[in-house]
Formats: sequence, structure tokens, C-alpha cells
Amino acid sequence: MSDARVLASLIEEIPGAELVRGDGDAVVEHVEHDSRRIEAGALFVAVPGFNVDGHAFLTDALEAGAAAVVVERGRRGTWRHLPGDQPIVAVDDTRAALAQAAAALHGHPGRDLTVIGITGTDGKTTTAYLLTSILEAAGVRVGRLGTVDAYVPGADIGSHTARMTTPEAPEVQRLLRAMVDAGCEYAIVEATSHGLALHRLDEVAFDVAVLTNLTGDHLDFHESFEAYREAKGRLFSALDRTPIRP
Repeated sequence: MSDARVLASLIEEIPGAELVRGDGDAVVEHVEHDSRRIEAGALFVAVPGFNVDGHAFLTDALEAGAAAVVVERGRRGTWRHLPGDQPIVAVDDTRAALAQAAAALHGHPGRDLTVIGITGTDGKTTTAYLLTSILEAAGVRVGRLGTVDAYVPGADIGSHTARMTTPEAPEVQRLLRAMVDAGCEYAIVEATSHGLALHRLDEVAFDVAVLTNLTGDHLDFHESFEAYREAKGRLFSALDRTPIRP
């Protein structure tokens, strides 16, 4: 369960975030990118999607009780005349901000785990299950976040909709927090090319990266094999950003 945070404190952990309306005293209890799931205390992050733009639902989110909204500076026309007086936070990239805000709200749980990221065209789930079995046989408490399921030993983690890809950043961080709260030492995370390219895994704090293989796939999204390979490579680049553990 995440701790509530005062908005002003939370946005200090989002690089380049600027409070452009309202004050920072609002209390944020959860981070959400889907306006249909907004409840009181939510920080709604307006993410441009493939078919719809979250900025089109800012008014809906505020009317549903959002404590504040996060918008992109480059889409000023969508938010400068919003009704009400709830705080508006402007950033350069709301997808990146979604991951940063979710990780901050949950206390950066990945930093309290040894996180093994697995990427590749095929074999991610098999490798994740094998590693889970090996670590558990060694007496290590381990959680797993995959494309078909999520596993936290002894915990009721609620619903995790399998979509054959990485869930959005708020769900990733919620599950990592559940692993920490359940006493896990390790987390095994399947890192899809979509999840890496769309910043869903930006704040996971990977310690180990595994590549199973690389063949042409998902080119409808990445458009070229080079872009697909670059997306997979983001997992290895992420290792450089993980804080050194004492």
C-alpha cells in the first residue's frame, strides 16, 4: 500500500515538473493515467496514447475528484483554460512523469529489491519461471512480474490483467511495493520492448539484465529492427541508473 504524499513533495521527484496552477498542499493517494479509474486523491497523469490523448479527459478527471493533474507543456491548449482551481503540474513528457510519480509515491520499492530484468523476443516467461524456482529452492523469497501473471508469495495482490506486455508504471510500482511488503529479496521482471520504449519500467532499479534472444518482432510498433533492438537495449542502459547498494 502506498503512503499519501503532499503534491509539492511528490513533484520534487519529477525532474522539470512545474506547478503552474494551484498550490502544492493537495494530498496525493494514488497515481492514475486512466480517467475512468479516477477517485478522490488521485494524481491524474495525462498520457498521449495511440488512439486517444489523455489531455482530452482532464475535465473528466477533475470532476471525478482528482487531487491534481499532470500535463505536457507542449499541449498547453488542452489545459490552460481548465475549469476549477485544482493544481496543474506541467512536465515535458507525461509518460516519463507517470513512472517517476508512481515510483516516488510507493517509496521507490525497486531499490529495496534485487531486480532481475529479462528481455528478448522469446523465452522471457520460461526464464522467469525457471529463475523463480531456482531462487525459491535456494531459500530466497522472490516475487515475479510477467506478461501473463504476477506473483507475490503469501500476498493478495488484486487483479493483474495479462495483456502479453508490461503493465503501466503505476501497476508495476504497486506490485514491486507488494513484494517489498511481503518480505521479498528478489524481483524478477519481464521487460518487453513496449514496456521499455514507453517508460513503464523507467524507475524499476534493475540490478541484473538478461537477454534471451533477439529476432524480428513487433515491427508494427517499432517500425524497424534497429528501433526494436534499441528498445531492448534500454534494459541494459537502465543498469547504469540503479543506485549503488551499501
